[in-house]
Formats: sequence, structure tokens, C-alpha cells
Amino acid sequence: MRLLFRFTLFVQGANLESGKKVILTGPGILEEIAISIPKLPEFFWSEWEVNFNNYPLGVDIFFFAQNTVIGLPRTTKSRLVKTSLMDNG
Repeated sequence: MRLLFRFTLFVQGANLESGKKVILTGPGILEEIAISIPKLPEFFWSEWEVNFNNYPLGVDIFFFAQNTVIGLPRTTKSRLVKTSLMDNG
């Protein structure tokens, strides 16, 4: 699917330290960084890959919490961290 727009979305959240862990890479990130953003629907990160692949069009998103801001420019690539039963001890 080809996106035919570009815009910036601002999202206010209560906690940016829970949720599925994601590894981010791209311009402005030294190597990679792991983040968690709660309450995102299951399909968000697969749609984010579509967004990344449609550069220069697409969406930039900023998530805001009490003293934290996480910016996801459309040039940011994401990878979900897989968890397994073995990780739980």
C-alpha cells in the first residue's frame, strides 16, 4: 500500500515504560535503542514498517508522557523483540 500523505501526529500517554519492547534504528539513533510504548494495537508496528517503506511520504509520531518524549520520525526502522517462554526463567 502506498501512502499519499505526510503529517505529524502527537500522542499523549501516561506511561512509556510498559508495552511490547521494540528496537529502533535510523537517523539520529547512535546504534539502536529499545523502547516500550503501551496500549498500541497489535498491528501498529507492521503498519509502521509500511510507513518506513513509503518515505518521503508518511507519518512522524511523537509520544508524550510526564517527563518523556519519544519521537518516531518516518525514517525510523523498528523491530519487535520476540519473547519466549525460555526468557521467563
